[in-house]
Amino acid sequence: MNNLASVVTLGSYFSSELFETIGKSYKFIKYISNEWIFVLINKKEISLFKEYVERNKSIFQGLEIKYDFCSEGIAKSMNRGISITKNHWILMLHSGDYLKQDLNIFKKTRDILQKQKHNDILVFGSIYKNINANERKSNHFKKFKLPYELSIPHQSTFIARKVYEQLNYSEEFLSSMDYEFFLRCKLKGFNFKSVPIYTTIYTLGGTSSNLSVSVKEMKLAIRKNIKNKLFRFYLANINLNIIVLRKLLFKYLYFTNFSKLRTYFDKIKLI
Repeated sequence: MNNLASVVTLGSYFSSELFETIGKSYKFIKYISNEWIFVLINKKEISLFKEYVERNKSIFQGLEIKYDFCSEGIAKSMNRGISITKNHWILMLHSGDYLKQDLNIFKKTRDILQKQKHNDILVFGSIYKNINANERKSNHFKKFKLPYELSIPHQSTFIARKVYEQLNYSEEFLSSMDYEFFLRCKLKGFNFKSVPIYTTIYTLGGTSSNLSVSVKEMKLAIRKNIKNKLFRFYLANINLNIIVLRKLLFKYLYFTNFSKLRTYFDKIKLI
C-alpha cells in the first residue's frame, strides 16, 4: 500500500538542501510512496545524481527513482516532474523541506490517503522553521478560505492525479504559482479537505518567502481569475493587504530573540 503517492522534488545536485530533504525524508516516504521524482537543473546534474543514487542503494531501496531536468523556472519544473508520475496522489516536496520524522504520523497518513481517494485535494499541516530553529505551525485548518488567505501549505498537500489532468502550474508566476493554482482549483469546484496532522517541515527562505514578490503575484492571480466578480475581487484584495501587515509583524517579531513577544503573539494567534 506504499504506491498511494508519488513524491516530486525540485533541486540542484550542488545544493546541500537537496540532500537534507533526502536524508530526513526517505524512511517516511517509503510508507506512502514507491516513486520519487527528482527534477534537477541540467543533464550533467542528472548524471551526477544517478551516481549518488547508485552509491546509496540502501537509502533508495524499495523506491523507483525517476529523473528529469529543467532550467526554465519553478512552475515548469513542477509540471515536468508531475508529468512522469504514475500514482493516485502527488506530493511536491522541494529541496530544503522534509517530512516530519515520526513513523506513526505516516502510518496514519497512509491510511488517510487510502480512505480518501474520492477527494481531490488533501491538505495536511506544515511546521515552518527558520534558520534560528524557531518553529510555527500552519493554521489553515480554521482559515481555509481561498482567495482570502495567502495560501495553503503546498509542501504538505496531496493532490489527486485527476486535478493535474485538468490544470497545471502557470509559468507566468515566479513565486505564487501554488496560490494561483489552488485558486483555480477552488473556482473550478475541486474538493478540498483539511487533515489536522502535521507531516512536513518547511524551511523559510527563498523566493516564496519574499512577501513583496508573493503578494504582487497573488493580486495578479486574483485579477486574472475573479475579475468578473467585482465584490469578491475587492474583498479579496482588501483582505490580502490586512494579511500582509500581519505577516510582516509576524516575520519581524516572531523570528527574533524576543521570547516574550513570541509568546504574546502565540497567545493572540496573530497568524
